[in-house]
Amino acid sequence: LNLALFTLQLSLAVSFGGTGVPQM
Repeated sequence: LNLALFTLQLSLAVSFGGTGVPQM
């Protein structure tokens, strides 16, 4: 697993209120 991708998804989760990580 790429740390960069994990960090990016984490940032997205925070932007969405931490409800969940959007899958692309």
